[in-house]
Amino acid sequence: MKIKKKEKKKQNSLIKNICIVYSAMFKRYRSAPWLVALYIAVSVAMPFLTTLTPSLAIAGITSGSIKTFLIYSTAAVTAFCVLSALKGFCNTKMMSKHAYTRIGVFMMNFFKKTILTDYLNIEPQPKQKLMGKAVNAVNSDYEGAQNLSRLGLEMIIILFGITIYGTAIFMLDWKILLVMLGMFIADILLR
Repeated sequence: MKIKKKEKKKQNSLIKNICIVYSAMFKRYRSAPWLVALYIAVSVAMPFLTTLTPSLAIAGITSGSIKTFLIYSTAAVTAFCVLSALKGFCNTKMMSKHAYTRIGVFMMNFFKKTILTDYLNIEPQPKQKLMGKAVNAVNSDYEGAQNLSRLGLEMIIILFGITIYGTAIFMLDWKILLVMLGMFIADILLR
């Protein structure tokens, strides 16, 4: 019988946990990195297209030709529909990959841990709480690895969006950037 020394276990940071979840998903699914990159690009580009649509409509109206107005409006609406379809497709595929990663990787790791657990020595309260947290993390799609991967992606999109929009807006007026930063902080705190 081996006596295990107590090891000091340090907790991972949120960013490290997100990296662990995504590295497991990227190892398991080769198309996942491309889906994530496309989803981020489309999510960041859609607000730019939304603000560009009225500008195109005004440019078409002021050109004096109804044909130009219709071409600009049709192009903007078509581009928005294509981006919305791409975002929906990527979102559907990624949600299934998040779920399959949770079930196929993290739930299997939990099952291996439960098979090797000495249930006679799990009586202390901290160990019971730890097992309870582990069950909740792999059992639910709104806790643990799947929720972390879903919300981690949204956090990345928000940070990219603030960086890109912040750069564009800073060139126009820096006060708008402060409002956007306040909205970002409120969004993170209220979620």
